[in-house]
Amino acid sequence: MRLATTVSFPSYFIALLMSVPALAAPSVTAAGGLGDRSLRTIVVSATGESRAVPDQIFLDLAINAQAKTAVGAIDAIDNSLKNVLKIAASFGIQPQHIQTAQVQVGVASEYDGQKNVKTGFTASKTVTLCLKDISRFSTLLRALLDAGVTDVRGTHLTSSHADELRSESVVKAVANAKKKAESMAAVLGDSLDKAQSITEGGGYQAEPVMSYASGAAAGAASGSGQAAGELAFTSAVTVTFSLK
Repeated sequence: MRLATTVSFPSYFIALLMSVPALAAPSVTAAGGLGDRSLRTIVVSATGESRAVPDQIFLDLAINAQAKTAVGAIDAIDNSLKNVLKIAASFGIQPQHIQTAQVQVGVASEYDGQKNVKTGFTASKTVTLCLKDISRFSTLLRALLDAGVTDVRGTHLTSSHADELRSESVVKAVANAKKKAESMAAVLGDSLDKAQSITEGGGYQAEPVMSYASGAAAGAASGSGQAAGELAFTSAVTVTFSLK
C-alpha cells in the first residue's frame, strides 16, 4: 500500500518564488555583435617634418660691474647698457626686439686668509636681443663685447616663419598617417573609410645651438661665427580610421 506524501509550503514562500523573474538567455545586439562593421577600426601614429634655414638669432647677454658703492655699480651697469642699446640700434635691432631684466645688486668680498673681507658691491643685468640678419652676428658680437657686455650666455637660432612651419609639419603628419593606414589595410584586403579621431601628440623643434661660456671676449677676438644650418619642425599625430 503506497502512501501519498503531500508537502505544503507557507504562502509567503510561494509568493516569493512567483516574484522572481525567469532567467533570460543572453542576447547579442547588432551594435555589439561581431558583425558590426562600425567597430572595425585601425589606429596609426605618424610624424611630419618641415625644414627651413633660420633667418634670425637671439642673443642672451649679461652686463656685470663692480664698484665700492652699490650706486657706483648700478651707474656702471647703466652706462654699459646705454652703449649696448646704441650698438643694437646701429645694427637695425628694433626696441621691440630688445628685452632687459631688473638690475641685481650684491656684496663683493675677498678672502684675506682668515675671513671674507667686504671690498664693495657688484651689479648685473641681463639683456636679450633678436638680430634679423644673422650674417652680421659675428660683427655684432664683437661690438657688444666692446660696449660693455661681459657675458654671452647663449645664442638661439630660429625662424620668423615658425608658426607656419609647425602647421605644415602637422599637415604632413596627418598625410603620412593616412598613407600608413592605407598600406596596412591593403595587406588585410580592406580599405579606409573616414577618420574617427585625430590626436596631436605634440611636436618639437630641433635646431642648431651655439653657446658661449662666460668670458666670451676671447672667442669673439678669435673670429667666432655662427653656422646657420637648418631647423627641423616635427609634429606627431595619432589617427583612428574606420574600415569599409
